[in-house]
Amino acid sequence: MLNARYKECGLEQIVQAIENIKNSSFLKGQSKSDFIITFDWLVRPNNFIKVLEGNYNDRGVQGGTTKQDN
Repeated sequence: MLNARYKECGLEQIVQAIENIKNSSFLKGQSKSDFIITFDWLVRPNNFIKVLEGNYNDRGVQGGTTKQDN
């Protein structure tokens, strides 16, 4: 799945998605739920795009990018 994300988005956007994890208490396991991000979860197509676009960022945190931005 990582190879597919690389072919679709390139290395820069993979790195950006990983950087976006820093902006999300939910993905880091700092919320009321028991969820914490795993690599396998991140590289799934739907999840990757959401993380890349900043959909899980904490409120007030800007960030994220889309393929169209580049």
